Amino acid sequence: MAAEKATITEVPNVDSYEPTGKLEKEFGEGQDALDSSAQVLATTSYEYTESDAKAVRWKIDRRLMPVLLITGMLSAIDKIIISNAALYGLKKDLHLSSGQYSWVGSIVSFGNLVAEWPGAYCVHRYPLSKVMGIMVILWGVFACLTAAANNFSTLMALRFLLGFCEGPVFPGCEVYVVMFYKGKEQPLRIAIYLASIATLFIGPLSYGIGRSTGVGIETWKLLYITVGGVTLFWGIALFWLLPDNPATWKFLSEREKYIALDRVRENHTGVENKHIKWGQVREAFLDPKSWVLLCGQIMVCTFLGGLTNFAALIVNNLGFSPLQTVLLGMPTGCIQFFSSIALSYIGTIYPNTRCIVASLACLIPLAGTALIWKLPTSNKFGRLGVYYVIYLFWGSYTLSASLPAANTSGHSKKVTTYAMTFVGYTTGLIIGPQYFSKNFTHGYIALMCSAAAACVLFLLYALICIWQNKQKDKAVAAGKFDNIQHNLSADLLDLTDTQKRDFRYIY
Repeated sequence: MAAEKATITEVPNVDSYEPTGKLEKEFGEGQDALDSSAQVLATTSYEYTESDAKAVRWKIDRRLMPVLLITGMLSAIDKIIISNAALYGLKKDLHLSSGQYSWVGSIVSFGNLVAEWPGAYCVHRYPLSKVMGIMVILWGVFACLTAAANNFSTLMALRFLLGFCEGPVFPGCEVYVVMFYKGKEQPLRIAIYLASIATLFIGPLSYGIGRSTGVGIETWKLLYITVGGVTLFWGIALFWLLPDNPATWKFLSEREKYIALDRVRENHTGVENKHIKWGQVREAFLDPKSWVLLCGQIMVCTFLGGLTNFAALIVNNLGFSPLQTVLLGMPTGCIQFFSSIALSYIGTIYPNTRCIVASLACLIPLAGTALIWKLPTSNKFGRLGVYYVIYLFWGSYTLSASLPAANTSGHSKKVTTYAMTFVGYTTGLIIGPQYFSKNFTHGYIALMCSAAAACVLFLLYALICIWQNKQKDKAVAAGKFDNIQHNLSADLLDLTDTQKRDFRYIY
C-alpha cells in the first residue's frame, strides 16, 4: 500500500516580513497586512498526512460543533417561545391586540438589526469567545425579565433588548466556521448550527410546564424564566467552551494548531485580522453579490418570521387544543434539521449547485402555502401535513448562508458581508409577522410571493458569480496580477477576494 503523501508548508519567517510589493504597500503596511494565521505558519513547520488532517478536523468537530449547535438552538428557542406563551395566556394577560402581537414578534428583529454594526465591530475587534459569552448571558437575562412584563410597552422594550443581545451571535458562529473549515466543508457545518432543532426541546418543555399546577405563577412566565435561566448559564459556559481562534485554542496541541491553520489556506479567505480596514468595508458594500444575497435572505426569512411567531396559532387555528398544539409543533424541528443537512450535503458534494438547490427548494414552501390556504378547513390533518412540508424552506436559508463564508476574503470585508446578510435575516424576521397582522389569508399570499422572489434572487446570485469568475480569468490572462511581487504567501496576507489571483467564487 502506497504511503500517504506528506504535506509540508514552507513560509518565510513572519518577523522578517516587509511590504516589498505593490499589493502590500497599497492595502496594508507591515504586520497589519498579515492574517493572524501567519504567525503560526511562518514560525513553525510540521509534516503531516491527509489522515492527520482528518483527525484534527474530527477533533474540532467533536468540540466546536456541539457548542455552536446548542447556541443556535437556544437563540431559536428564545424566539419561538413567544408563540407558545401566547397560547398560555400572554396575549390575554397583557391585553394584546392582533396588531400588537405582530409587533411583539417583529421587535426582536429590530433589536438584531440595530445590533448588527456594533456587533460586527465587536466580533472583529475583540476576542470572539468573550463577545459570544457576554451576549448570550445578556440575552438570557432579558429572556428571564420578560416574565416581569405587565403591558405592551414593557414587553416591547424587553423583546428589543433580547434581540439586540442576540445580534452578534450568528455572525460570530459563521466566523468560527470560516476559521476552522475548508470551503467544501462549510455548508454542512453551517447547516448544523442553523438546523433549528429547537422545537424538539421546546415542545416537551412547553407541554410539561403547561400541565404544571400549584406553582403560583402564570404558565407563560414560568416558560420564560426556565428558558432564560438555561440560556444565562450556557453563556457563562461559553467563556471556557469556545476558542478565540485556532492559533490560541488550548484544546489543540501546537502541531494540531499548525495543521488546523494550514489545511484551510486553500480557502484563500484568511482566518483573522483585528485591524479594521475601511477599504475592505467599502468593497463589501460595493459588491453586488452582497446586496442580492441580502435581498434573498429577506425573502426566505419572511417564512421564518411569520411561522416563528404564528406557528402555534396557525396549528391551533386548524382545530387543535393548546396542549396538542405544542406537541404537534415538535416535528417541524426534525423537518428543518433534515432539510438543512440534506440540502447542504448536496451543495457540498456537487460543486456550484448551492444556488440552484436553494432556488428549487423555495418552490416547495410556495406550493405548500398555496395548499394550506386552499384546502377545506374540515381537512385539518391534510392541512397539518402541508404545514409541516412548508418547513422545508429552512434548507434554502442554511445553504444560502454558506455563500458569504466561501466567497469573501479579507477579515474586515468578511465581517461586513456577514453583517449585511444578517441584516437580510433580521429584516425578514421583521416583515414576516406583519404578513399575518390582518388575517391568515393575507399572510399566506405574502409568503408565496416571498418564496417566488427568493427563487429568482438565488439564481441571480449564481449568475453574478459566473460573470465575476470570467472577469477574474480575463484579468489573469491579461497579466493584471503579474506585476505584484511579495515575499510572503498571498494566502497569509489579509487581502480581499478581488485582490487574490487564484480566488474564484462558488455558487
